Amino acid sequence: MKLSKVVGIGLIVVFIAVFTIFYIFDSLNKVKERCKREKTLKICQTNTLTLFMAVVLIIVAGLIIIVLTVAYIMISVSMGG
Repeated sequence: MKLSKVVGIGLIVVFIAVFTIFYIFDSLNKVKERCKREKTLKICQTNTLTLFMAVVLIIVAGLIIIVLTVAYIMISVSMGG
């Protein structure tokens, strides 16, 4: 029973993290396309896009670390449990 709970929670965490990564990249793509069409967005006018991209990449890296950590915990519990 303990193993199935760990696997279930782990799969939920991985799904949420991967979905969030795809959502972030989709939103970035939409902003990029909107910047090409119209230059009225504040982020398009200034040079803050590079800082914004750096912050987003840090967030994505954190989500990838979460996915890998949960996968490691799931594997270690299933092997030892």
